[in-house]
Amino acid sequence: MKPATYLAAVLSAAMLAACGDPGAPETAPQEAPAETADSQPAGCADGRARMPGTGLCEAAVLDYLGFSGGVPDLPIPDTGCVFVPGEAQMGPEGYLIYLALSCEGVTSQANVGIGAHRAELTVDPSAIRAKWGDPAEVVDENTLPRAAIYTTLEGKTVEESILGRAELAAEEEGAPFEGCKVLPLYEGSDAVVVSLPIDEMPMEGPPMFCGPLGVRDGSVQFWRALSGDYIIYAETGGDILQDIDFTTMTLLVPAGADGWKRAPRPR
Repeated sequence: MKPATYLAAVLSAAMLAACGDPGAPETAPQEAPAETADSQPAGCADGRARMPGTGLCEAAVLDYLGFSGGVPDLPIPDTGCVFVPGEAQMGPEGYLIYLALSCEGVTSQANVGIGAHRAELTVDPSAIRAKWGDPAEVVDENTLPRAAIYTTLEGKTVEESILGRAELAAEEEGAPFEGCKVLPLYEGSDAVVVSLPIDEMPMEGPPMFCGPLGVRDGSVQFWRALSGDYIIYAETGGDILQDIDFTTMTLLVPAGADGWKRAPRPR
């Protein structure tokens, strides 16, 4: 495994060493902010302000996320909420971009907390809590969604690292791990789960396999590769509507004077 140094240092080194991705979109014309007389970036063609961290216009963020045709519709209509592009700084150089829920003036925000072995992702503010939640509701480490970013394991592929991270967590909890594999979340998805194959699952009891980073009843868990160096684990509730669409989370790294590019992801 990588040395137990602070993830912030690992993030910094990896961002600076990031190379080009042939499959990444071309740099959008609006990525290099035009400077006004007072040295502030000019607005975007649609009249909206630029994203505060990356300086990208929303259209460029959507392009990186694969939604060049515009923001997708919510899975539940008539809520008064919409998806909007969001961003969160990851280390001194990189940014995570994603689709965030926005309801009646409150937009969900992902926040990255750098730790020794992983970066914890929290959501605050939450559009869902603002619109439907109890103001007195306690939000702590047990509140869904839970998400974290891990470094890949030294000398291991992304898939091997996902399995290895899940096995380490199972060992710490004393949970069985024999027979666990990395399996697609669903056909065509770039997300995976750590689970027993269907034909090896016990017929009795709730589905709880492969430790705390595997499959657990009552929520949805999955892993995705952000790059060859970083993997994300997310656990969300069973509700269709979520504050952050973690399946869209994408890592951007600097591309010199040209702005940003997607971090190279394994194929």
